[in-house]
Amino acid sequence: MIITGRDVARLKTVAQKCRDASTSAGAATDVLTVVADVSKDADLKKLIDETIKRFNKLDVLVNNAGVYQVCSIEEGRFMDVYEKIFSVNLRSVLVLTKLAIPHLLASKGAIVNVSCKYFGPQKPTS
Repeated sequence: MIITGRDVARLKTVAQKCRDASTSAGAATDVLTVVADVSKDADLKKLIDETIKRFNKLDVLVNNAGVYQVCSIEEGRFMDVYEKIFSVNLRSVLVLTKLAIPHLLASKGAIVNVSCKYFGPQKPTS
């Protein structure tokens, strides 16, 4: 298993939880952590390269990164916010999938795309 994130400490914590859970289930899992920012193409390439280097194959790609920011189109920072959301939520999925396809075809692997719908702050019920 390989997991990635930008925060080293949080990444290590999640990796240990994955190891603990797999050990409890009776199937100790090798967890590779790669510090990366999915909005950077070089980091996406590093993610695939490190995976193949360690495991010699790729069975499943799970695209699960996402950001959400609220910004009015009238605000001066609107395009910066748009670029960040687009880069993480869509572009990274396309680039990473393109990099992974040859390896997934070789292993007859799968792609899992995870998304969510943000409903905003919940209104109090009366």
